[in-house]
Amino acid sequence: MRVGNDSHKLRECLTMDPRQSAQDVLRCHLCETPVPPLYCKICNIHLCLVCAGGHLLDETTEHKVVPFKTRGMITKCKKHSSKICELYCEHCDIPICSLCIASKEHQTHNVDDIMHGLENKMTVLQQDLQELEKSLSPKYQEIASSVSNQKADLIKHSEKMTTAIDKHGDNLHKEIDNIIKNLKSGLDETNSKYLALLRKQEDEIAQTISEITQSIADLKKLRDSSDVSLVSSYKSRNAELKRLPPKLKFSLPSFTPRGCPKYISENRNLDICVSDYGAHAVVVVNQAGKLRFTYTGPPSITKVPFYPFGITTDSQSRILTSDYCNHRIHIIDQYGQFLRYIDNCDLKNPGGLCVDNRDNLFVVECTRSKVKKIQYYT
Repeated sequence: MRVGNDSHKLRECLTMDPRQSAQDVLRCHLCETPVPPLYCKICNIHLCLVCAGGHLLDETTEHKVVPFKTRGMITKCKKHSSKICELYCEHCDIPICSLCIASKEHQTHNVDDIMHGLENKMTVLQQDLQELEKSLSPKYQEIASSVSNQKADLIKHSEKMTTAIDKHGDNLHKEIDNIIKNLKSGLDETNSKYLALLRKQEDEIAQTISEITQSIADLKKLRDSSDVSLVSSYKSRNAELKRLPPKLKFSLPSFTPRGCPKYISENRNLDICVSDYGAHAVVVVNQAGKLRFTYTGPPSITKVPFYPFGITTDSQSRILTSDYCNHRIHIIDQYGQFLRYIDNCDLKNPGGLCVDNRDNLFVVECTRSKVKKIQYYT
């Protein structure tokens, strides 16, 4: 029997010789029938249907005859190395042998024929591969392109903004250079924050695309593999990859030059109060338009001039105006006398002001894009 096997193996080597492959075909090791459909995994020989029966009757050794196309999908049991796995435990997701069944370890589990179990695995593998190639990979490529375009648009928009701010700054008096600096600082802060988010998403998407590309290559290799252990241990990640990253949406800042705005408010005594930024003063006139007083701020130890922006009045006819560059609020009475500052609320470039019917003060922080509510009365 051994001699016969050796001669058959020699004949197989000659058959598979590239120089003869064009003239010869695979044959049964016992009777030379061409294209035998069966294969003995134990004896490592090809068998036709007629010879297979006689081969199985040989009790001198164990035989395992399988269809030729599935010959590579036979594996020995990991727990019982002398046994071949003929079954597949769906619960444990592994191939098992007859001794595994006898041990009752899988007694309550669903057990299927190994070929059927592996066919199901291969079906899932093929579906995942197709989904990665046809759906997920193109979607991530599209998102990556969109993020790249977003980044380019953001940079382009920021450059236009900087140009507009610079041009407007050149047309203003040197006294507002500090404002231009603050505007740029706010823009740079916003730009840096958005760019950081886009770069982070871009890196994450690039990493995911790299993983998808590697998964495609691995799945193709696994699909063509005869290694049962690798196929059975495959775990799909497609469900995770289907959760596509959201497209980031930004509220891009805008800049429109409007000269030096003057804010106006009517007091309870019908006086008209105006904050004149360029003149560094609050001007108050009566109902007839006659000047009552001009407030330019109390003596200050700061070197930054008084820059009044927003202005409003409260139920006590007090006048409140924001001091943009000194980051505080001035409170004066209806006669123009300074009362006090509001400078303990971490204000940053206060602009527009408003007081509700309960004398709650609302302050717009220009560079922070925030509104703060302040209870200032005692």
